[in-house]
Amino acid sequence: NTNFFILGRSSANDGGGGMFYYDSSSTSTNLGTVFGNAYGGRVKRVYPSSYVEAAWFGARADGATDATAAIQSAIDTVGYGTVQLNGTNVVSNLVIKKGIVLKGHNKWNTTLKALSGATGWMISFDDLVSGSQLDTEFNMVPTLLENFSLEGNNRASDIGGIYMNHCDYFNIRDVMIWRFQRSALYLNNSVRESLFDDVSVRFCGKRDATNNDGSGWPAVSFVDREATTSNDEDK
Repeated sequence: NTNFFILGRSSANDGGGGMFYYDSSSTSTNLGTVFGNAYGGRVKRVYPSSYVEAAWFGARADGATDATAAIQSAIDTVGYGTVQLNGTNVVSNLVIKKGIVLKGHNKWNTTLKALSGATGWMISFDDLVSGSQLDTEFNMVPTLLENFSLEGNNRASDIGGIYMNHCDYFNIRDVMIWRFQRSALYLNNSVRESLFDDVSVRFCGKRDATNNDGSGWPAVSFVDREATTSNDEDK
């Protein structure tokens, strides 16, 4: 197959360009690394299998366009690997999978900003949908969020920063979380063997909040509902 260079995904220099080749037998598409064309077959990106960029999938990083679907598609496509973020992307609810590295350039120039009117949590890891990481000491597949900031739209929406439920080896490094109406971090039900390194929290939660029952949100929440009796084990 002959490789050829495409200048952009929708327009030249939009971050979605790169080297591609034509595969006449392929039928699937993901609009990031595999595209359809008018002649049948598929146009496929030449890239390392463990690395993708959100811009390849249509994340415009302009601080205004909803990039949720584009970034989620990048996460779902890469499997175990890195999703590179650039600029300021507006998002609502992203589901992080086991083995994903969601990475910016640094927390001062790479931002995930809450979509106006969004609710819930900007980034979630739940073993029911993300793939269980519990009891994986001998088959460790860490998840990492690194080098970006989360901005909660100046507390204008009922959304929180990062929700973690039932996971081991969930690491957050060099991340700033600020201006969320809900908690910046919500650790729920067995978050273990995880590292938080240089994580900054500013202006998150509702003032004077003392619980998570709807009457308010503290800046950071730690909840373990599994330990309901003295005989329960943390599983």
